[in-house]
Amino acid sequence: RADWLKSKGEVLLEIGRYSEGMELIEEALETFEAASLDRERLEALAELGSLHLLLGDARTAEEYFQESLTISREIGHQRGVLTNLLALGDLEWHRERYELAATHYLQAIAGANEAGDVGALTTGRLQLACTYRDQSRLEDARRQAALGLELAESEGVRLQVAEARYVLGDIEHLAEAPDRALLQFEQGERLVAEIGEPEIAWRLAYGRGRALEALDRPEEAVAAYERAVELIETVRGRLRQDRFRAGYIEDKHKVYSDLARLLVELGRDGDAFRYSEKLRARAYLDLLSRGRTPMLTSAQLRQELELRQRVRRLEAELEIEVTEPSDYQRRQAIELFSNQLAAAEREYSTFLSDLRQVDRQLAETWSLAVPAEAAVREALPEGA
Repeated sequence: RADWLKSKGEVLLEIGRYSEGMELIEEALETFEAASLDRERLEALAELGSLHLLLGDARTAEEYFQESLTISREIGHQRGVLTNLLALGDLEWHRERYELAATHYLQAIAGANEAGDVGALTTGRLQLACTYRDQSRLEDARRQAALGLELAESEGVRLQVAEARYVLGDIEHLAEAPDRALLQFEQGERLVAEIGEPEIAWRLAYGRGRALEALDRPEEAVAAYERAVELIETVRGRLRQDRFRAGYIEDKHKVYSDLARLLVELGRDGDAFRYSEKLRARAYLDLLSRGRTPMLTSAQLRQELELRQRVRRLEAELEIEVTEPSDYQRRQAIELFSNQLAAAEREYSTFLSDLRQVDRQLAETWSLAVPAEAAVREALPEGA
């Protein structure tokens, strides 16, 4: 049962359903701890740590990594040690402490070489390449990324090949070789389209946009940036906890700002305004969702929360059913959950519509509606 929960959680993580995946892995972890299954426990801890780091909670991530590393060393589990050395490197990289990050990655690379762990070796080289890139050591970065690409291709791991293409593209972009960068990003995107992994997908789309902009192909660059924003918002919209929604978008503001800037340069001020306001509205909604506004009555807040949680619960249940092998009974379950989800969404929509009739500004804020440019300009003081 616990292994099944962990496996289902991992599937959900791969498709960007981070909240649902986290819940399943946390439930599996409780079972592993109760049964004293150390190997399974350390793997679940490492996965939860990586997820928390992705969602902007570095402190909790570090606690998970350190606990997992301690268990790994106690039971002599080499793969667990390597996984957590890489994870701690990611943590230090996230904190922009690049020397410490490189130390962790080099230790992991040495251990992976000794153990013959090609997967860990590939990850270590790619992450070390990112660290060298951010230290402006572009030749060292290119060498490590090329080695990582060679390993990933030899093993046929498409996701790691796509990650290597992204890193190489980013290095070429910094080296002011946008044509070579574009080639890497496009090759990576073709691989990701087959996998459906959103996290690397938005990075590749954003990288492609920067390369196209450098090549003076602005309209194509806008389309690439818009694709990156779409992917980011798809993942963010699936996150259930407010702190994770805020944390997830924390390091992605530049995607929005680059898109808005380029739209202004193209004379598309209205579109630029829309994306800028979209980011602002999302940030404001995070404040609303954390209960920092008296705009709704307690009864309205309770009703909104109940309706939203119902929609998200049904989304999670439907996602789990969809990932199972198809049979007649499962098709019936999928149809049932689909109908229930549609009904829940209609009820939530009706709630917002009724609220809009009472207070249009409040409803638009809650639903993240972005006001028209003309409406905002009209509301500003003269000369503003």
